[in-house]
Amino acid sequence: MPAGYYSFIMEQGADFIRDITYKDSAGALVNVTNYTARMDIRSSLSSSTSLISLTTENSRILVTGVSGLFTWTLTAAETMALNFNSGVYDFEIIDPFGEVERLLQGKVTLSKEVTR
Repeated sequence: MPAGYYSFIMEQGADFIRDITYKDSAGALVNVTNYTARMDIRSSLSSSTSLISLTTENSRILVTGVSGLFTWTLTAAETMALNFNSGVYDFEIIDPFGEVERLLQGKVTLSKEVTR
C-alpha cells in the first residue's frame, strides 16, 4: 500500500506530540508489538543530513502494541533547538521480521516561537 500524505506544523518551543494509529485495509487495528519505527525531517529530499531524527531507539517514537499506536514526541527544549522554516519527512515502521513499510510522508512547517 502506498504511503499516506500528511503535512503538519510543528511549534518551536512547545511540546510536540502526534499519535499515528496503524490499521489494516479493513480498518482493524494492527498489533505493533515488537515493531520499531523511524522518521527523519530534512530540508529537502536531496539533503544528506537530517534536521532531526525520531526513532524508537532514541525514544522520540513510542509504540503501544495492541492498539496499533505510534506516538511522535519532542520536548519543548528539543523543538526550541530547531531552526528551519520547512522540510520534508517520511515515517517508516519495521516489523519484527525486519520488513520496512513507509506509512506516511509529507511536509513539515516550523512555526517560530515569539515568546522566549
